Amino acid sequence: MTLGCVASPGESKALDTSSVICDAHVREVLRVDKGEEAELLTWHTHDFTDKGDNYATVVTRLNINYSLNGHQDTTSSIVKINPKRGIFGFAEFVGTLFKKEAGFYSELAQALSSELKACGMSALRMPKFLSSDLDSPHELVFLEDLAPRGFRMYDRKKGMDVAHTLLVVQELARLHAASLLLQAKTPQDLADKHPFLKPDWTTFVPNGRDFVKSMFDGSLSLSLELMMMAGGHKKAEEWIASAKENTSDVLEAQLQRKSPFEVLCHGDCWNNNTLFRYNSAGEPEEVMLVDLQVCRVASPATDLAYLLFTSLNGDTRMTNLHHFLSTYHKTFSAVLEAADMAVPFTLHELTQEFKDREEYGILFGTMIIYVILSDKSEVPDMDNMKEEDIPKLIEETRQKTTEKMNNNTMFRSRFLGLYDSMKDE
Repeated sequence: MTLGCVASPGESKALDTSSVICDAHVREVLRVDKGEEAELLTWHTHDFTDKGDNYATVVTRLNINYSLNGHQDTTSSIVKINPKRGIFGFAEFVGTLFKKEAGFYSELAQALSSELKACGMSALRMPKFLSSDLDSPHELVFLEDLAPRGFRMYDRKKGMDVAHTLLVVQELARLHAASLLLQAKTPQDLADKHPFLKPDWTTFVPNGRDFVKSMFDGSLSLSLELMMMAGGHKKAEEWIASAKENTSDVLEAQLQRKSPFEVLCHGDCWNNNTLFRYNSAGEPEEVMLVDLQVCRVASPATDLAYLLFTSLNGDTRMTNLHHFLSTYHKTFSAVLEAADMAVPFTLHELTQEFKDREEYGILFGTMIIYVILSDKSEVPDMDNMKEEDIPKLIEETRQKTTEKMNNNTMFRSRFLGLYDSMKDE
């Protein structure tokens, strides 16, 4: 337990999470979670995520001992912290993400859930928002701890199966449809009323196009090398080479708003940003969407492509694509029809829109596949990394990944599966 916020931004060593959380933060979390009468006794943090689980933020568990009506009890919450890593202007980038997530939870989440409830449906499946402090030296967001309710992360290295994926696409459909219901009651465009929705990849930070290039350049160069090594994928090689030279243009084109495909998107819906609860047979029966740090108004197909290309093996995606899209459209339509609102696009039109936006998913799948399929020992130590370490890291990653391409069947299949839709005729 700490009595003050003493950590300074920009430290290269691993963040001491307990030093950036104050008693005032904990009291506010306890008040929102348990009510005005709850009295704080003690608290401490417990870091629990592995390398590779989180990339932009530090996530810790806040354990609280409290007294209420003469009885002592415990509770916990999740705290997301901006680690203020200095490489590539990451601290400012992550700061923008925190503004987005805090804005979503404080300004939109409850309103969206209210629209669903008005249709006789359940609230959005997301953690309860408890508090945030964007004025702290390290921005902080406090959320419900879903672990006590049995929710856990699916192994990212396996690739989501059909059952897990269907739960996610259904919840995305509910989020997207609820945003149309809310927009219908809002005179202003949602992005104008909630300006935190507007910053995006090329505008997250000053010189955003340079920032985008720094994020994607290494992975695209390596992907081109691997694709040429594999042979027989000329169209994919050409696409990767073009995307490498025009990454910002690709992103901006893919995120360009176009009626009637304009909904509030999650923005970062992939394996690690979903948590599942399982029945006694080990089957997934409920999903929670977390990490709304890249929320935006865009095409629903960008969320779907992002999920299906980053989180599934190629054969699962290709074999079941129609099933995924039809399930999404059925759920999306059910929400709107329950509110007597016309469905703005058909399944056929959604399928074409997905094809038009799939480059968005392929691009991000290309960027993160190396980390997705890496062991914990291979994930870079972001806390202690300096910019002068980057060239060595890139070369080590190139050597390890080349070896995997030659010797690891799972990696080779997952990598080549990203470009199935680009196979030469």
